[in-house]
Amino acid sequence: MSANIAPHGPLPKLPEGNTKIQLGALVFDGFDLLDVMGPMRIFGEENNKLDIVINFISSSLEPVRSTQQVTITPHYTLDTAPKMDLFFIPGGIGTRTYANNSDLLNKVIARIQEATWCMTVCTGA
Repeated sequence: MSANIAPHGPLPKLPEGNTKIQLGALVFDGFDLLDVMGPMRIFGEENNKLDIVINFISSSLEPVRSTQQVTITPHYTLDTAPKMDLFFIPGGIGTRTYANNSDLLNKVIARIQEATWCMTVCTGA
């Protein structure tokens, strides 16, 4: 296997001039905690050679609660976040809010289209 190919596929390339990969994780009221924190545990590991910065993104900067009652305060909104190299969408009952709100859904679609990679879990797909 080539040195630049991981078992799961090619590693994302760092944008020119950047030293870190920007990961935007969408969070919203009713997200599933394991859907977010399981993958973020892997991406955020100290020994992760990909140099990933994890950014939580939501529709506002207000804290959001998982269905397991854990609160996260987003770093950015869908409107203010810089371009993300990786855009991550978790599942949870709160996905219905996005799916039934064309304004929110259009903002998520725009983020997906500008990202190099989009990753989803469960109902986030």
